Amino acid sequence: MHFLRGKDSNMTFARNYSRSPRAGFLFICLIILVQTFFLCSTAYATYAVSIHGSVSDTSGLPLTDAHITVVEQQTGAISGWDGNYRIFDLPPGRYTLVFSHLGYLDGISENIIVHEGIPTIVNLTMVPHRLTRPVARVRTARHDIISSYNQNVTITCDNWHTTGAKKVGDVLRSVPGVNVLEGDGSQRLSLRGSPSRTVQVDLDGIPLNEAGTGEAEVGHIDLDLIDAIQVEFEGIGGKVHLQTTAFAPADRLSHNLTASAAHGGCKRNELGLSTGRRYSRFSGSAIYKRKTNDGDFKYKLDDGTVHRRINNKSRSSSFIAGIGYSKAAKHFEAGAYYENSRRGIPGLIYAPPTPEAALSSDRMSARLTQRGASGIADWSVTGYVSNYSSRFTSPAEQYNPSSGTIITHVHEDNRQTGLRYGLTSNSTLSLNSSRLRFGYTHRRDYYKGKDLYRNRVTIGGVGLGTADRMLNRFDLGGQLWGRSRLLNYHISPGIAAELIDDEGHKSYHNISPSLYVGAEKPFNLCSLKLTTGWGRSLSTPPFNALFLVENSFAVGNKNLKPEQGESLSYGLGLSSVSGSEFHWTIDVLRTVRITRDLIIWQRNFHGKYYPDNVDRVKARSVELNASTSLFERGLSLSGGYVFNNSVNDMPGDINYGRMTPLVPLQSGSASVVIRIWDTSLHLGGRWVGRRYSTESNQDPLSTAGMGLPPYEVYDLNISREFRIKLTSIVTEVGIDNLLDESYRVIERSPMPGRMVGGKVNFVLY
Repeated sequence: MHFLRGKDSNMTFARNYSRSPRAGFLFICLIILVQTFFLCSTAYATYAVSIHGSVSDTSGLPLTDAHITVVEQQTGAISGWDGNYRIFDLPPGRYTLVFSHLGYLDGISENIIVHEGIPTIVNLTMVPHRLTRPVARVRTARHDIISSYNQNVTITCDNWHTTGAKKVGDVLRSVPGVNVLEGDGSQRLSLRGSPSRTVQVDLDGIPLNEAGTGEAEVGHIDLDLIDAIQVEFEGIGGKVHLQTTAFAPADRLSHNLTASAAHGGCKRNELGLSTGRRYSRFSGSAIYKRKTNDGDFKYKLDDGTVHRRINNKSRSSSFIAGIGYSKAAKHFEAGAYYENSRRGIPGLIYAPPTPEAALSSDRMSARLTQRGASGIADWSVTGYVSNYSSRFTSPAEQYNPSSGTIITHVHEDNRQTGLRYGLTSNSTLSLNSSRLRFGYTHRRDYYKGKDLYRNRVTIGGVGLGTADRMLNRFDLGGQLWGRSRLLNYHISPGIAAELIDDEGHKSYHNISPSLYVGAEKPFNLCSLKLTTGWGRSLSTPPFNALFLVENSFAVGNKNLKPEQGESLSYGLGLSSVSGSEFHWTIDVLRTVRITRDLIIWQRNFHGKYYPDNVDRVKARSVELNASTSLFERGLSLSGGYVFNNSVNDMPGDINYGRMTPLVPLQSGSASVVIRIWDTSLHLGGRWVGRRYSTESNQDPLSTAGMGLPPYEVYDLNISREFRIKLTSIVTEVGIDNLLDESYRVIERSPMPGRMVGGKVNFVLY
């Protein structure tokens, strides 16, 4: 495999990309499929819609693949990626609909009257049949992801059980358009090659991005806390919504208690407890997780020499709890989230520091939510408050055990604190063949940086002891769907207005329009889907880039401009028809993204890193994804490939044609799942091609033009469930990094080698 090196190679590739064999092959395939689409269109007849509507869960997320059955006619439908369904050609009369979905209680709508020529709307909210899922549930034979042909992708917990995923990033790795950036065990998200700071992550509506860096670290978020994940793409970056267990009413008393314990390599230990209860109109649940890692590991350099990575001791605790109350069409929720972590900060591999260098953080959040429905309108309002604190300490003298020498540094002891509160509201009007959505968001961030060693409250020495940002955002969007003689289609226009004020500094005003169109053509043996989308958005600079506490390594830039992004994508997909025993999908997505004023960290003539705006960056990407299942889904296969050429596109710039930092040119993933009775085996792998640590690739402290090396990582997981009366015992054994690859991800920082671990989970119903 050939990887680009240096400026000339990247420039040559950027110029010849349109003539590459891969692009030509995809273009030919697109032409053939489009021709097939029109040749076969004459065989499709027109049907009248009798009943249509949407299926969602109690958190408002749409449910894909929900089965809707008309009892009197022995017919029905399956909900699509957006939760919508349509039932055709029912004679006038009175009907009963039964809704079913794995992991939810069956829903029944009775006395549905169908009039001739007038479609009837039936929307349903499905209630989970449990409050909390087991920490290590036996993997079920479900699809790895839920594909979307809009700008939204929704994944429920039932969809990632087959993947052996342990972290949020593991779930999203196979989603088209999502890249996972890894480093020292952390995971940050990139959407279609965007910087991770442009991806807004929230937990039940509470933003998790740090005000200082603008990033959200999702590697520490345990999947046992999450029931659903939703991704929204924008012009630059987008949003990732993490939904915990919904506190919905139940028509019967239910209760479960779950306990789990795990042990693995590098002295990793994990303990988890969760409980949930429903009674009448009330519901509630609580989950506690604690993780520790006391071990170091060995790794090899490119020359074959073996070193030992020290200062890897870490611990973390997380707790989430909530209560709910329902009455008629209204539902009230209150929830709290707490997390605490402390971990060592290893230095460069040639000079590892002593364990005194550490980063500790705390976060406390609370929310209140009210949801309701009245006629064709659904609405929700969430208010939240969140407090965040982090502290980095590093001693002035550090001992290098490899050389036996003392390394002298400038003593660092910095603390960052942030207070965030806000309000989000959404309302939806569902009409016959359309949906209209209104949204409003208000958020306030107070941020403070303090140099504890020098005892000064200042950010970057510019006279500001604190930073304050206020955001007001208004969203207006809609969706129109229909059915013509040839195909099914949907059109989703939207527009967002943002008013952002950095008190005492700058103000930003931005209008972000978007338009997405999708079409589906079913045939006898398969279904063809086409989609295209366009959007614009803006991302404000994070506080650390503007007012970083100046130290011996870096300094901020208070003159930074906001980043502006524009994205155009179009895709094509083929899939088997619903109900087929042999299920398969093939998706191709092409994206062109232009970012103006992208923020990149560079080195000045004093040797310090500082952020600056790049005039323009252009990214061209192609994504291929395929999956199939055989033997009643006892065998599932999936794989994906991403080609992302993201380069400086400003002629005359010294870095013109060079790749942007940390974005790999090529990456891919694959998964094999075998399920026999109550035992499942999962083998998953991912590989990442060469990428660069700085834009110029000539930084003497980076990899000096060679780029960060490519790597491949494979994981193996086996799980088995035993049932004893009302108790379920799930055992799980896994091997991370099966081939013991000592891969490096950021600068010269290696990741741990092979680790073997096991987990036992007890569920009492």
